[in-house]
Amino acid sequence: MNETNEPYEALSYCWGSESPSSPILVNESYQISVRANLESALRRLRHKEKSRYLWIDAICINQEDIQEKAHQVARMADIYNEAGQVNVWLGEENEDSALAIDFIKRHLLNLEEFDYLTTVPAKREWSALARLLRRPWFTRRWVIPEIALATQATLHCGRDTISWLDFADAVSLMGTKSQFISKLLQESYPIPFKPDSCGGFQPVGAALLVDVQSRLFRKTEGGMIAERLLNLEVLVCSLAEFSVSESRDVIYAVLALAKDVRPMAEDTSIKPAMMTPQSMSVVSNQREHDDQGVPSRNLPAVMGAISRMKSRFAEKIYTVDYGKSFYEVCKEFLAFIFSASRSLDIICRPWAPDNAKERLPSWIISLRGAPFGYGPKGQAGRKNADSLVGFSGTGHKSYNAAGSTSPKWRFGDVDSHDSLYVQGFILDSVVERSEAALGGNIPFEWLEFGGWDDLSEHPPEKFWRTLVADRGHNLDVAHSYYSRACMFAVQKGVSGAVLNTDLLLATGVPSIVMDFLRRVQSVVWMRKLIKTQHAKLLGLAPKHTRRGDLVCILYGCSVPVILREVAQQPKPYYEFIGECYLHSMMEGEACRVQSERNITKQHFEIR
Repeated sequence: MNETNEPYEALSYCWGSESPSSPILVNESYQISVRANLESALRRLRHKEKSRYLWIDAICINQEDIQEKAHQVARMADIYNEAGQVNVWLGEENEDSALAIDFIKRHLLNLEEFDYLTTVPAKREWSALARLLRRPWFTRRWVIPEIALATQATLHCGRDTISWLDFADAVSLMGTKSQFISKLLQESYPIPFKPDSCGGFQPVGAALLVDVQSRLFRKTEGGMIAERLLNLEVLVCSLAEFSVSESRDVIYAVLALAKDVRPMAEDTSIKPAMMTPQSMSVVSNQREHDDQGVPSRNLPAVMGAISRMKSRFAEKIYTVDYGKSFYEVCKEFLAFIFSASRSLDIICRPWAPDNAKERLPSWIISLRGAPFGYGPKGQAGRKNADSLVGFSGTGHKSYNAAGSTSPKWRFGDVDSHDSLYVQGFILDSVVERSEAALGGNIPFEWLEFGGWDDLSEHPPEKFWRTLVADRGHNLDVAHSYYSRACMFAVQKGVSGAVLNTDLLLATGVPSIVMDFLRRVQSVVWMRKLIKTQHAKLLGLAPKHTRRGDLVCILYGCSVPVILREVAQQPKPYYEFIGECYLHSMMEGEACRVQSERNITKQHFEIR
């Protein structure tokens, strides 16, 4: 990557939305225009007495040349991992950014002070820190590989600096006291964001970034990557809070982090770096010395190199091509995931950014449906329920509605280019549906809808299990004491026409009830309670579900889905409404019902 072997550093920063208008001189020979934020970073980071070599994407990549851009994106792992340091530019200081950084250095990292700080409001310090953590840099998806691949990193805010290690430790420590800190943040200053629906601190971008970065790799003592831990599907689908300005980058930005792909530009005449001649020489020479029985001082390096080469065999080439439409990029991604995971679960997950230039089919779910996100004023919080499907590659699926069936799929041809063809069967249809659980609050009508007529008695099992999708807070089996927790919550928290879960959590309830309510919120938020026509089954479905929508089992999908038939000659097609929970039909029971009732297998065209 660095042919001259000149030591260099890399810059991680926010581009900004304005046009490049600040002139700078490059190599004392020609002038280019950059955006204002980059100009500020360059002025702050330059050395006065010596040269400083910085790799900066806006300058080092010709952004108008899509082939060059693809080539450099494919080499991102080498660029940032081989940099001597990654400099993170948060922007110029404001009235209290220096106070926030000083608060971290002098107090938050002092373990003797930490517990005390999380119980006693420090108005200026906590509000300053809250504003620092809301800087735009923490919301960009590209910063994840930039900081995760770094062997060493420093954060810069105006003239103030802090090492990434110190900053990450402080944020991690704050995560251990998220409930207390959230309360302090809300008390210390009327900041315009709510950390999350349960008062926790975790969805704030900085906390998410630190958490994600810690789970991506195993690294050597020198900071080089020894092993990648997450697959592409998990990476793309679990980073909804991090935005991109170029839609294709929702995938391309994380390719360098994935354990199951190796990015490569479309122009195969340009080869991405794999191993340098020097490292190959180390392996070759080491093998020769080992054959002679001489103990090797470089054995760890050799074993690491061999391990990395072995892992290459498990990786598949993934092409980076900015010349393709976003829809074509989406189809390539889904085709890869369908084949790699042998599952259709990805169509139930929100992962695609909203793209005003292209209308996407219903089987590509946009990030409007993501569980968490940022509001128009920068507030972080829950927006929707969690997806019911687990992540492929984590070794665990929450449900198994389609049994042992394998996915059968294909994309449409020229005449039906926006169609996805899949196989499965219609299990039932929606005959009743309730109001949606807005903000995670349960409409009072749900109690009657679920058959709970006498509130002095325990709720019907099918009702309380449906409220938690028959799982506990850690996706283990739902605890039987949830029945008591549900009864307690209803007796204490019904206000007007709703069971106000937020109010209950804010005013304080027993820990068992709190655990139950958090699980309820993660399941019901913006979903509707439904009943099916024939089997009278109780379930949860997306807020847009209508009477007459079909409850279907798709082969290779771990949960039931809601499809809507759209009449069209010569045959109908279907709109994908979303995943659903159907009580007593989540572990393969539907496939037995299909066999017993001789329900016909169908081919669904979904648009």
